[in-house]
Amino acid sequence: TLNLKYSYKYLSFEAYLFSKSEWAENKAEFLNKADMEHLKDSVSVLNELEGQLDNAYHKTNTNFNQGKNPYLKLDRNKKPIVSTPADEQKPKECIISDLLPSERYFSLQQILHQVNDSTEFLDNFEHFSIKGQRGRPEDNTFLAIIMALGCNIGIRKISRISKGISADTLENTRTWYFTIESLNNANAQIISAINQLSLPRLYLTKDGEIHTSSDGQKFGVKPESLNSNYSFKYFGKERGVSVYTFLDQRSSIFSTNVINSSSRESTFVLDGLCFSNEVVSTMHSTDTHGYTEVIFGMMDLLNINFAPRIKNVGDQTLYSFEKIKSYEKEDYQILPDKYIRTDMINEHWDDILRIMASIKLQKCTASQILKRLNSYSKQNPLHKALKEYGRILKSIFILHYLDDLDLRKAIEKQLNLIEHAHRFARFVFFDNGQEYDEPTKEGQEIIAGCKQLIQNCIILWNYMKLTQIYYNCSSAEERKRIIAAIKSSSIISWSHVNMNGEYDFNRDVIFGEELNLEKLKKVKILEMS
Repeated sequence: TLNLKYSYKYLSFEAYLFSKSEWAENKAEFLNKADMEHLKDSVSVLNELEGQLDNAYHKTNTNFNQGKNPYLKLDRNKKPIVSTPADEQKPKECIISDLLPSERYFSLQQILHQVNDSTEFLDNFEHFSIKGQRGRPEDNTFLAIIMALGCNIGIRKISRISKGISADTLENTRTWYFTIESLNNANAQIISAINQLSLPRLYLTKDGEIHTSSDGQKFGVKPESLNSNYSFKYFGKERGVSVYTFLDQRSSIFSTNVINSSSRESTFVLDGLCFSNEVVSTMHSTDTHGYTEVIFGMMDLLNINFAPRIKNVGDQTLYSFEKIKSYEKEDYQILPDKYIRTDMINEHWDDILRIMASIKLQKCTASQILKRLNSYSKQNPLHKALKEYGRILKSIFILHYLDDLDLRKAIEKQLNLIEHAHRFARFVFFDNGQEYDEPTKEGQEIIAGCKQLIQNCIILWNYMKLTQIYYNCSSAEERKRIIAAIKSSSIISWSHVNMNGEYDFNRDVIFGEELNLEKLKKVKILEMS
């Protein structure tokens, strides 16, 4: 409940939004810019949702009563239990290594160079205070820093194990050229290049629709950090953070955010979706940690279909506009538990629109709004109204989830994809015990941005290499085989990438001063006595 005048994190709630006077004067303009004009009348919005919810109850119960949904059952307390059978043919995780030449590996440095030659993503790194290219370091310097941070090797270490670069040059370049904004722009340029290729479209199930997902991954932090905390489950007696990552169906990693590992992930779900111009999500999935009833409501107002995987979904409270008795008369087995309080939603509708317009027009971040709403000792009435609205969307989704096997499979597939991306992240971030050696949140996000950039570069390189292989095929049958193989696997493949450099076993290599065991055995350690 504490407000601080000069701290963005602890301003009063109203300070983050368009002011009430500004909203009253420019409401029509704000709604038009945010593409929210159709939401201005709460009564018509609620009437439409009432029809959708009633149809969802009817369809789910009718299919269940007629035996059309064999994967839905009721327990002894008449709570729904739903199962999702696995696909008979489980897709391979990695097919690219089968299509690439098996006798060689491709170095990370080579991959980054080739991707930069095609996209020029390094042009996004500009001097913090001096604009223009005068005195700009060489591309190899930027790539060395990206590898040093993104692979967790460290600036000093990579300068010692590399030739042609100095630690001072690397440190200076990192200080003046590497910002969160430059890394976001570089990643956006890589994703834009992915979107321009035809091959990634094989992973889209419907034209004009993009299914995205997000999930957190825990990493330890060595130094004392205000952005980290203790968690015995994940870090033992040490501290750590959570890197919250966003991924689309084409495997583009379009956003990362380093958050305190004790923070609720749902608070940050909207940030990655609202601030990405390259990936416009139409459906978004998370696990249970990314879900709240408020998020359901806010997602709907942003025109995104929220489809989380909720643990023990049958125990969730269902809501309705209609009286429960009217559904019991229809012999429905899946019934609502409580009613929607439409009066509360109507009362605060104008402020709800003001919040969503402020978020969508990037006046503020959704995470900051949710943090302030959650900080009140007594639940804020506006927060209650958002939650009440979200209960409508949650009930509609759960009824569809119970009834639609294809929806459940799509959610599982997308969440499995981001779990695969987490293993990919561990492969990239391989050195120094996979722990952050940076205390500040900004420094941690720069490291996460470099790791994200390396991942996206490998993904784009995979797409380009497979497109080249497809183009060079001489027969139509071979092309069909390649397309079938790609569609049944994940583009997130790294078995062909050499992250660890090369070793030189030539006889003339000098390894430093010779160590003589017989001579050293004669040395007496005086302190032993």
